[in-house]
Amino acid sequence: MRLSHAHTLALHGERLPKDQWTKWEDETWYLKPYLDEIEAEKKARAETTGLIPPFEMKQQEGH
Repeated sequence: MRLSHAHTLALHGERLPKDQWTKWEDETWYLKPYLDEIEAEKKARAETTGLIPPFEMKQQEGH
């Protein structure tokens, strides 16, 4: 819905009034459940295999 409205405004060369902007506390975090699931899978994989992914090794070295 937001994208459609933004596209229509852009076609007319208009901008959304600031009072209609989505506020941070009203934001819908629609991807959060999927990101949480990915993080849980990464954690489970690290615990069961004992292997540490390269991107985590870099973070541990920086301590």
